[in-house]
Amino acid sequence: MPIDAQAPAERTDAHSVLPQGAAAGRALALATEIQMVLHEHPVNHAREQRGEPTVNSVWLWGAGRLPRSVRAPWLSVLGDDPVAAGLARCAGIRHDALPSDALYWLEHAPQDGRHLCVLDAAQSVRELQALEQRWFDSLLQALRQGRIGMLTLRIPDLGRACETTRADLRRFWRRPRPLAARP
Repeated sequence: MPIDAQAPAERTDAHSVLPQGAAAGRALALATEIQMVLHEHPVNHAREQRGEPTVNSVWLWGAGRLPRSVRAPWLSVLGDDPVAAGLARCAGIRHDALPSDALYWLEHAPQDGRHLCVLDAAQSVRELQALEQRWFDSLLQALRQGRIGMLTLRIPDLGRACETTRADLRRFWRRPRPLAARP
């Protein structure tokens, strides 16, 4: 089914990224059929009885063609995620496996510039604390020491991002809190 489909971007109207092309009508009809099957599925009835949200749709995307060229703001991508590896390859930028911690990466960083580290989403407070100890503490120290100029943390599933520079660290009136304590 040749369709031009893409993932919905953060804070974008879903209608603007609906499937396009010759088979778009078939793709949208398929999505509607899937919605009807999910609406009547026993798993959703059980979820509803437990007070959990139901699964009511799927987003069809990824069946389009890769662009001929891609520009990325990063010099390298680090991560074990196959999508990140594929996108780095498409953009023609370096990709490496994610090291065990930020300190190792900072000592072996390939060169100055912007680098993207793709970390697995934390599923529990313990995992979040491990990320804080293995990655964020060292990155904060590197920011304080001027070894890195800016740190951007993006959480795609929440549609949120936090950007911090060395100057931001001088805001002494803001008390630092562990990530696990944040809303």
